Amino acid sequence: MKFITQLLTILTASTVYSLELFKRDFNAGPECQKQIDTVKEFKCIGEQITLDNYKEVCPYVLSEDCSKFFENPFSYIPNCKGENDFKALEDKKTLNFSKQLKYLDCSTDGDGNLCPVGKDHIQGLQINEYNVGATCKSKKCSIVLNDALTAIVDQTNSQYSEGINGEGFVEVFTILKELLNSATCSAAAKDDTKSTVNAFSKTDTEANSGANSIYKLGNSLLLTFAIVLAYF
Repeated sequence: MKFITQLLTILTASTVYSLELFKRDFNAGPECQKQIDTVKEFKCIGEQITLDNYKEVCPYVLSEDCSKFFENPFSYIPNCKGENDFKALEDKKTLNFSKQLKYLDCSTDGDGNLCPVGKDHIQGLQINEYNVGATCKSKKCSIVLNDALTAIVDQTNSQYSEGINGEGFVEVFTILKELLNSATCSAAAKDDTKSTVNAFSKTDTEANSGANSIYKLGNSLLLTFAIVLAYF
């Protein structure tokens, strides 16, 4: 059976569920609201990345400030701890999941172009065998995507063990991770990990967008799975 047939079968059989970290209409107490409005580090997780703003947003997302924020967000927004809409931030796997997706959206290859999966995800497209295959061409992009897929599988496994039906998601992303780490993919990779190109100071070029017309969805699989990247 071809890989695409297997993937689509799993996608059809899987139960879609939503893990909401933040909502546009979340309820926060006044002290919590004040902190998320004024603490700059909250932008690490609270600002949506788009094709129009990634050059401005991503340098901060990839900064040491955000790395520290993801280690302990409540040290920056202590008044939000205990609030229902922020409980997900108390889970380490969820934090890593959201961090890796942010890093994925900001990932670039050695030439400074957005990595295929990150670029598609920003536009609301699902991770699929086509953009994973395109990612294989860059070792730099492949490393970031592997970290993201690992975090997705870990997070889904965690939710599944708590009684949420995420079995289909685990299978889908495990297969995609196996594809990314296959011998065929590794053989196609260009080692661009030592590139010194500043990706956020040059004009972005279109990269591997052929899958867009085939796999565009009203809601991407990951955006259905998590609304982490759709806040503000």
